[in-house]
Amino acid sequence: MAEKARYFLEKSIPELKEWEKKKIFTKEEISAITQKRTEFEYRVNTPGCKPADYVRYAEYEMAVEKLRKKRVKRFSAKLSKNFMGQRRIFFVLERATRKFHGDLGLWRLYMDYAEKEGAWQVLEKTMNTCLKLHPTKAELWIFAAKRSTEIGSDMMAARAYMQRGLRFNNRSKALWLEYTKLELIYITKILIRRRILGIDKVVTEGENGDEEQAKPKVAEEDEEEFKGDKTMDVLAMENVHTNPALNGAIPLAVFDQAITEFPGDEDMALDFFDLFASFPDLHCYKNLLNHVFEHIEKTYPDSPQTYAIRIEMPLYGIDVTDASVIPAVSGFLSGIKNKPSELTNVQLFYMHIGRFICKFLDINKNLDDALKTVLVQQVLRICHEAESTGTLTAPIYIMWHQAELNSGRVDEAIRLLEKGKEQFPHDKKLAAIRVPDKTKLLEAQKKEEQKSGDLMILD
Repeated sequence: MAEKARYFLEKSIPELKEWEKKKIFTKEEISAITQKRTEFEYRVNTPGCKPADYVRYAEYEMAVEKLRKKRVKRFSAKLSKNFMGQRRIFFVLERATRKFHGDLGLWRLYMDYAEKEGAWQVLEKTMNTCLKLHPTKAELWIFAAKRSTEIGSDMMAARAYMQRGLRFNNRSKALWLEYTKLELIYITKILIRRRILGIDKVVTEGENGDEEQAKPKVAEEDEEEFKGDKTMDVLAMENVHTNPALNGAIPLAVFDQAITEFPGDEDMALDFFDLFASFPDLHCYKNLLNHVFEHIEKTYPDSPQTYAIRIEMPLYGIDVTDASVIPAVSGFLSGIKNKPSELTNVQLFYMHIGRFICKFLDINKNLDDALKTVLVQQVLRICHEAESTGTLTAPIYIMWHQAELNSGRVDEAIRLLEKGKEQFPHDKKLAAIRVPDKTKLLEAQKKEEQKSGDLMILD
């Protein structure tokens, strides 16, 4: 073991000599680095070595490399590429994953560092090796697919990762949902690409009342990403109304296959519905929702959530600036009031309604104030009812907090958020919500009121 440690230490001597020669580090600092590396090498080469020892070793080398880069930049020094600290860190992490190939934490550290350094070939090689050793870890397939699209803009590779992952993990709900989300994002990018190419023109009203073509805001920031995937341009030129790929055929096929793997799982179907509902800009938005709702209504006709979705459907994708929104909201509220008496779980029904209203208000900021007030009051009634019956939960506190913010009662919203966190300290969704800045919120409300006032004067 001592010989092995000495061998690895001797390999770093030329690197340390160059650092000293170029005055990147002082002689004392070189001695300290050597001493620290010696300790780590002896520790990781002993029989009692643990994954944490390699983690500390890698983190130390990362700190040294960060300092080296700063000093090279400050002194404008030129160093040999053979002595880049990145190579040494990769070497330490490779040894770690080879020795403890079952430790996913070490693999993620290796892949995260490769991604941070822009070493795409190392990242791809590491991901593939890790997947061969851990094919039943669904989160790794999701990670690999996302990196393929985010870094290489390679949708074919991302699909391959997802499909291979589902062969090993056909009972993973997260994998089915993430695959569907991946396809929905891809369709969205193709539609954005059509706007960039000028195929789909977005018409807005100009200052003089004339119609003019609006430039897509995403054109500059996504242009480089679109260049990486040549197949996107080919699909962008297709007829958006006749091409099945652009009309959600793939996401729907994934959904149809997923529900066969989870027969009788209502939550799975509802998760798909919520996922499709989060992409309102797709031209096939209503078709996606209708397809899933048909399955839900056919399979779970007596479910309180099925009835909730039935009365919510007219509001999905509606233009809130159009006059049709008034009868749509009226019908929605009437459906709540005239709910069937045989509903098995009224609280579950109200929870679904409350969450829908909060999402609807969050998306449609320009909804008429009178309609907004009516919807907020409906949510508040649900929350007060839960409080009076002692059935408050973390999701209800989140919903209540959002409703109070929408109604402009900032102090009450903050109080409810703090109370919810105190009552449910381990709820992740509650913990993720930060206490809003009261001053900023009030300023935003004043701007909205001023804007509304200006519009009234203009009218």
